[in-house]
Amino acid sequence: MHPLDVVKTRFQIQTTGKPGDPNYYTSVYDCMRKMARNEGVLSLYKGVLPPVLVETPKRAVKTFFLAGLGSGTTEAILVNPFEVVKVAQQANRLVNTLCFFRDMGDNLAI
Repeated sequence: MHPLDVVKTRFQIQTTGKPGDPNYYTSVYDCMRKMARNEGVLSLYKGVLPPVLVETPKRAVKTFFLAGLGSGTTEAILVNPFEVVKVAQQANRLVNTLCFFRDMGDNLAI
């Protein structure tokens, strides 16, 4: 997509010129051909580094944020109830654990 972005920019900054002028473009193909011939093929990728340098950290932050959000939500919804039961069982001083499960509903504030 980047070569087309360069061509778009060249068309936007083009001033009215003569058809023989190497900086005057009549079509997308003409612009790409003149750029490759006069400035080299890599000229079609001019300006590619700044967007890459900006997008890489931005996407990394978004990815880690979404991953953190997903893992936190999973922790709160799926893991936390089991942790509450585990701690309640560990705090139980009754000898018979079955009594704990029978009385558990009475002791939990919902």
